[in-house]
Amino acid sequence: MAYDRSQLHGGAAFENNRNGLEVFLYRRFGLSPSLYIQPEIGYAKKGAELIWLDPNTLIALDYLQGQVMLKRYLANTPGTGPYLEAGPYVAYNIVAQVKRKIGEHTTARDFDEHKSLDFGFVLGGGVDFGCGKFKVVSDVRYELGMAKVLENNVSGDGWELVEGGEVPNLKNRTLALSMGIVF
Repeated sequence: MAYDRSQLHGGAAFENNRNGLEVFLYRRFGLSPSLYIQPEIGYAKKGAELIWLDPNTLIALDYLQGQVMLKRYLANTPGTGPYLEAGPYVAYNIVAQVKRKIGEHTTARDFDEHKSLDFGFVLGGGVDFGCGKFKVVSDVRYELGMAKVLENNVSGDGWELVEGGEVPNLKNRTLALSMGIVF
């Protein structure tokens, strides 16, 4: 399980990150005593808060995400200790909402102006600690989205995401801090 801070980058200004949660399951396969391939599947919250429209407007994008990490342990103990990892990801959008807070009232509406698929790269590092029959895993990852996340301008109730209708080339960027237990 991971805490993440997500932003949208590329031609627009976002003031605040979207804080969220990531939950992933994975399986490691050893290629050598210090090199592993690790396919993963999970749920990730992404998006950001807008500053040019209203500081209480949030673009919420949630994904079912799969990634394949190549994990290299730096210590001589197989499968434990500090490591570096990298790999590609592909994500399918399962929630796309614009959330607006006016006073104590919050409204949320789904929107269709998003792209269904996101893809990019994950880079990270961490450490595994052996604790008897299981391991405690802690890592930090940076996800660099390569796909444009919006197709068309998002609008409604007298406002537009982008005035004039030209949508910037927004891409997901996420920093995730995780802790987990491996059995």
